[in-house]
Parts: sequence; C-alpha cells; structure tokens
Amino acid sequence: MAQTLGHKEQIPLAVVGFGIALSMAALLWSTAIAMQKRKPFGRKLALISAAVVLPLVWPLGIYTWWFMHSEDAKRMYGMYKE
Repeated sequence: MAQTLGHKEQIPLAVVGFGIALSMAALLWSTAIAMQKRKPFGRKLALISAAVVLPLVWPLGIYTWWFMHSEDAKRMYGMYKE
C-alpha cells in the first residue's frame, strides 16, 4: 500500500516563499552591481531595495534610505554634474 504525502497544501506556500526570496536576492544583487559600477540607476535600485528591506531589517533599511538621500550619494551616483 502506497502512502500519500500529507503536506500537499504546503507546496504552493513553499513555491511562493522561494519566489519571493529569489526576487529579493535578484534585486539586492543587481543593486550591488549597479552601485559598484556607480551607475545612476544604482541609486534608484538602492532606494527600492531600502523600501523592500525596511520591514525585515529596519536599521539597514533606514540607513540605506538616509544615505541615498544625502548630498554625497547624489553626487556619487550622478545626480549632480560637477
């Protein structure tokens, strides 16, 4: 007699959880690469990442949000042309 798995309702939840984790990882990696290359859209990605990370790791989200709105970050990521 074959036994059936009793956890079939957890599979969609696992797929959704994996999808969220994968999309967050992709967002954070693309942000890191863009910021390393000092691309102007790196600043926008960092602000989006800060908003996403804010509920999970709020000190990191607040610091990132604050830094990306500073004059140095604006100058570093091409908001001001010198």
